[in-house]
Amino acid sequence: LGKFERVEQALYAKQQTWAVDGNVDAVVAAVLTPAEMKKVRQWVSQPAELDQAIEKDVRLGDRIPVRSTPTVIVMHAGKTYPLPPGGVNYSLLRQFLEELLKS
Repeated sequence: LGKFERVEQALYAKQQTWAVDGNVDAVVAAVLTPAEMKKVRQWVSQPAELDQAIEKDVRLGDRIPVRSTPTVIVMHAGKTYPLPPGGVNYSLLRQFLEELLKS
């Protein structure tokens, strides 16, 4: 849905409430549109599909490999470029991306 940060922030801000009553749905619904909530509820009602999507991401992380959080990886033209742990400054990242786009 592209709403990860909004939902993450709401869940974090309201953690003391939903941790007690278990009503995560209400917290998420407060920051998403009804159409978005319908999609979320559809995903949650099909755990096998959700598990498959998660497993796909885990396999990708194992293949790359992801060894720490956060890990930043640039994928371009079929190649994978893991960035150094701790990241890089904007100037260096921009130069790197510009070089990739030239190829």
